[in-house]
Amino acid sequence: MKSGTGLRKESTMSENPFMFSGSLAEVDPEIRMLSDVEADRQRKKLIFIASESICPRPVREAQMTTFSNLYAEGYPALRMYEEERDELMDFARQLAFQRRYADRRYYKGTEFANFVEALAIRRAAKLFASDHTPAEAIHVNVQPMSGAMANNAVYEAFCEPGDTVMGMELTFGGHLTHGSDANRSGKRYRMVSYQPDRSGQLDYDAMKKVAIAEKPKLIIAGYSAYPWAIDWREMREVADSVGAILLADIAHPAGLVVAGLFPNPVGIVDVTTLTTHKTLCGPRGAIMLTTNPDCAELIDAAVFPGEQGGPHINTIAAKAVSFALAATDEFKELQKNVLDNAQSMAESFRKRGIEIGYGGTNSHLFLIDLRAVKTQTGKPITGEIASRLLDMVNITVNKNTIGGDENAAHPSAVRFGMTWATQRGLGPEELDRVAEWSTKLLTSAHSYSYIEATGDAGRGKLDMDLLEEVKAEVGEFIKQFPDGQDVEGSSEREGYPYWYCADEAATPTDAGGPGTIEVSGERATAFLNELSTADVQSMDEGETRQTFFLDRNGSLICRAVVARAEGPSPVRRRYIVVCPGENAGRLILWMRSVSDGYVLFDSDDIYRKVQGPVVVNNLSDGSDGAADGTDTKEIISKALSAMKETGSVTSGEQMPASGLLKKHPEQFDLIKPYFVGTAHVKRSPEHAKGKKQYKYEPKEEPAIRTCLYEEHLKLGKPRMAAFAGHEMPVWYTSIIDEHRAVRETAGLFDVSHMGVLDVRGRDACRFMDMVSSNYIVRLRPGQSIYGYLFYPDGTCVDDVLTYCISYEHYMVVFNAANIRKDLDWLSAVNTGEIIIDESRPWITPPKVEIRYLKDESHGEDMRVDVALQGPASLPTVLKLASGDRILQGRIRGIKRTEFIDCELAGLPLLLSRTGYTGEQIGYEFYIHPEQAPELWNRVLEAGEEFGVKPTGLGARDSTRTEVGLPLFGHELEGESKVNPIEAGYGPFVKLHKPFFIGRDHAVEMAENREREVCRFKTTGGMRKVNPGDAVVNVRGNQFIGNVTSCVFVDESTQVGMAAVQRRYNVEGWEIALVAKPRGKTRGFDDLTVGDKFPLAQAGIVLERFPDQNEKESE
Repeated sequence: MKSGTGLRKESTMSENPFMFSGSLAEVDPEIRMLSDVEADRQRKKLIFIASESICPRPVREAQMTTFSNLYAEGYPALRMYEEERDELMDFARQLAFQRRYADRRYYKGTEFANFVEALAIRRAAKLFASDHTPAEAIHVNVQPMSGAMANNAVYEAFCEPGDTVMGMELTFGGHLTHGSDANRSGKRYRMVSYQPDRSGQLDYDAMKKVAIAEKPKLIIAGYSAYPWAIDWREMREVADSVGAILLADIAHPAGLVVAGLFPNPVGIVDVTTLTTHKTLCGPRGAIMLTTNPDCAELIDAAVFPGEQGGPHINTIAAKAVSFALAATDEFKELQKNVLDNAQSMAESFRKRGIEIGYGGTNSHLFLIDLRAVKTQTGKPITGEIASRLLDMVNITVNKNTIGGDENAAHPSAVRFGMTWATQRGLGPEELDRVAEWSTKLLTSAHSYSYIEATGDAGRGKLDMDLLEEVKAEVGEFIKQFPDGQDVEGSSEREGYPYWYCADEAATPTDAGGPGTIEVSGERATAFLNELSTADVQSMDEGETRQTFFLDRNGSLICRAVVARAEGPSPVRRRYIVVCPGENAGRLILWMRSVSDGYVLFDSDDIYRKVQGPVVVNNLSDGSDGAADGTDTKEIISKALSAMKETGSVTSGEQMPASGLLKKHPEQFDLIKPYFVGTAHVKRSPEHAKGKKQYKYEPKEEPAIRTCLYEEHLKLGKPRMAAFAGHEMPVWYTSIIDEHRAVRETAGLFDVSHMGVLDVRGRDACRFMDMVSSNYIVRLRPGQSIYGYLFYPDGTCVDDVLTYCISYEHYMVVFNAANIRKDLDWLSAVNTGEIIIDESRPWITPPKVEIRYLKDESHGEDMRVDVALQGPASLPTVLKLASGDRILQGRIRGIKRTEFIDCELAGLPLLLSRTGYTGEQIGYEFYIHPEQAPELWNRVLEAGEEFGVKPTGLGARDSTRTEVGLPLFGHELEGESKVNPIEAGYGPFVKLHKPFFIGRDHAVEMAENREREVCRFKTTGGMRKVNPGDAVVNVRGNQFIGNVTSCVFVDESTQVGMAAVQRRYNVEGWEIALVAKPRGKTRGFDDLTVGDKFPLAQAGIVLERFPDQNEKESE
């Protein structure tokens, strides 16, 4: 009989192309490379991640077996691991039963997988057996793929959605699966929390009181970042007091439990879950244990088919191996050392003045409470930044919350776990050195913060030499401790970008030869322009420029020539920097360190960062890549010639920055806004000659009608009123009715009164970044960003939206009330003749073209704004694009603040997913004014079936006020002189930028915040609350601020904003709103019957911006 089709008849199995039998390096060099560098990372780092350990080679070998090919839904026969435990490895007997009776699997071909799983079960039961709980009494499920999955199976087995569950509060060391709002557990169940007492110890009496009050169905004990052991019998009493199921999650201390160094919960609690990859030093996975047969049935059903399908038999095999290792005396000795090391290292920190969270440890981990660390600025360093800085010197820890934290992204602690370091052989003496280095780093940090959407985000910087000193010491120290993983790693990737230090950067060049450095990336131009003294920004490809690189004290690092080379794309630029060979190492290290963003480079301003990141390659010896490319050698030759002409290779000049300026003025661009060391370069008054102070002279102008005026009149009798120099519809039916339409269907707004301009030119991005508080450089075509224009004195000119059409073309939308002011200001800045920085009047922006796009002189480029806001916006816009599936797909793909250039309903326009109502779904159409009426009617026609209504500016004001959006003249500037940071919009004022107009004052605003805009709602009374009304603290009967905006959001509730003292901007704080007296008022002692008297109306402070729960309850 002929062989089947497919492989050639003469093929052998080794030649079978369908087996893909090549090595990993041959088949997938990228993954091979990543595996190699990860092995290098683990070898080069001191790893203190409490959730990690070194998985021994035999365990990893088991995980790589052919069991990974199997699918094995279900379970082995109970006989194998319950009825005949001692005869499990009697293959003849077990296979005889298998052939006759099969198993509980849904797939055949699993007879040997059954042995693996049963063996793992038997070994785990023996590991966790105790004097009071024999192995035979323990049921084990070894299939869970993770600790989270195991915990979720417990919920599935014992709880119904909505049931009450009690666990440790996350910030005090609980786990995400113990009730975090962000996790499924917190979303599906009613969670109540407990926490340690003030001494850091568990208070079982307090827990019992919580349990009795809340009646939880499930109580969870066991923690991810709490360092003390648990009294399981006390926990049992707490659970029994309310008849709750008790879950012990010992994912972290499982290895200590096995070694008898941490209390064993098995046999005391109802269910125990644990992971196998932390202190158990096994593969990634989890197991579940119980001594209750009823619980066992529920658990098995919850795991499969409840939570997962086929188990990973190869991982179960690896678990079995790790259980065998955990039963050895060597493992118990390891765990003893882990415990000793944790206590010893915690003491090493304590003796150096570092506070240990919760007072100490008797487990494998401890926390450093960073709130007590004395930094160089006196401001606390956050866990995020502490962990970054430590990792930069090859000490790897994780950030962690600690009691009192409210921001998990920037918590107040770092966690040290001892398993990995102990496996590598570190003991108390070595860990004392690590504590010394860590303390030195943390206390030397210059900590600060930026304002982000989630609150203040911690940052920190170090002196570069100190950072490199510690990095070098740690690097040399760790070579003493092999990692024992028998993984080759990659000697080819010893240096940058994977790892680098001062010694590596200072690779010697040829004798007397120059240093050659390549700098590349999207921000390479800005990086070199801000790092060096010359004008790099205006350089063309092939051009060279001589420059100086200065340090933070204005001292010379070296002279150099910068040459712009051909880049991989117009956006990703590339430069060659040639400098004296003896200075190359220092300059390379300086560039890389400043690019990373964690070293001090400005002695006056901690907030600044040089734009980056960039890639910095050392081309001097080819270690980071050869000096190849079609133009690289030519560029280097040209740069060398430029250096020789000025003798800069051999000059070796060392002088202060001002001396360099006097001798080499041609190498300084004195009008650019910033370069490192600029504060130490003394300018003469001549450098600001001809500059003048700016002054705006407002002019009265008659009200005009928008291009949609006639369309409004066709819709009945809208209430028209003058607004910002335009006749605008305030409402068509009523503000409340139209407000409701925006929230429930959609509202169509005429916002064509808004100002629209564009900025064009080669330096459009630079110009916009200089005048805007936000980071315009980050914008890509099709994206928009909100920000502020400031005068040099810090006064807010306006809040604006900037749209990136291309990197040389931006559109700016601004308030109708400020059209003339904004145009006048930006035009004046563009002349280069006015002072835009009070302390550095010589700064001059690049020239651009500014066009006001509502001016008829711009013809087809004219633009006005029409807005559609509300949940029905998307179906309405999609209907306008009916018949064009590609366009509909593009519309669905628009993310918030993004836009597309398209033709909608035959009308060319920009469609932007932006708006001013707080709606998640909303669009703005930027269209030619002559085509706006047609668009208006098309939208109303298409949206009729979805409930779209024409909506006036009254509802625009009520919807924006309801969600806390600012209005210029109310929450920005106005009578209360509110600045953007006080208004709650600090995230849009980017202090990391080295310069924007008004930046110095913005820094002062951020550092000296005494007021904040709060959002409030009335809780009683019907009197209309108005801007200017007084806000009173009910608890102290004190005046604390004034109302800035307030609107009715339904027939009886008002929501508003007020500028108040910062300490009272607390959600739930009770306030009173007192009407501003109208007309003349008498003194209290002069009151007579019939006199008018201001009334107080009750209110309560809301969260600054509504969360999803508030939105859903509207």
